[in-house]
Amino acid sequence: MTKKQTAIILFIMAAILSMTYFLNKADNKNTSAPANESQLKKENASADTSPKNDFPPKVTLVEAIESYQQEHPDTDISSIELEQSFNKWFYTIEGLDDEKEYELRVDAHSQKTSKKQVKKLDRDEKNGIKRNESKIDTSKLVALTEIGKVATENAAGEITELSLEKELSHTYWTVKVEEGLNETEVKIDAFSKEVLEIEQDD
Repeated sequence: MTKKQTAIILFIMAAILSMTYFLNKADNKNTSAPANESQLKKENASADTSPKNDFPPKVTLVEAIESYQQEHPDTDISSIELEQSFNKWFYTIEGLDDEKEYELRVDAHSQKTSKKQVKKLDRDEKNGIKRNESKIDTSKLVALTEIGKVATENAAGEITELSLEKELSHTYWTVKVEEGLNETEVKIDAFSKEVLEIEQDD
């Protein structure tokens, strides 16, 4: 075989190898496209199923109060908060007896309790003084669904937080409603559902 024939054969082999390489690369591009599309679909799907504001939560106000009363049966409730943390609702319930103040956190999805805190009352708050001033008659509270309905009828957006407290003769909910950057607080009588005040934070 002459040098010329050898050179031709080598040239043909090099050409075949080059063609094979480029064809494989093109095939890889074609096969990777559907994988990328399916990956995008999965990401979009997960984005679509991200947790949303699911007010009212699974555990009702009555059930949360029962959980507190099981932990602290001989106390009166003085305040209740319902707020979100990592897209989950939690109740924080405070109560007191003649000597101490108690706090309990209740998971509004599982009803599990946590963050149990106890502290002594100040001298001028003991012997039923603060207890009589702050105790809330929880048997007369309107359901949270009703409170939420009143709030969203008076403010556009989603409910993000609720707090129940007693001030003089009024027991009321302060409901935060948010829409974008706008936040509105609606104060609602906890027994009659009367709107007491609407305050918008511009």
